Amino acid sequence: MYYCLLVIFGMIGATSRYALGLFISVEQFPLATLIVNLLGCFLLAFIT
Repeated sequence: MYYCLLVIFGMIGATSRYALGLFISVEQFPLATLIVNLLGCFLLAFIT
């Protein structure tokens, strides 16, 4: 069960990084990755 959740949330994270990266195009710093990772950390802390 743990691996299924890991795969599902990994797919959600990768897709959201890609989609946000299309809207935010900063050449020097991966801002979309930072935003999605921070949001994921806060959501994980909120859930647990």
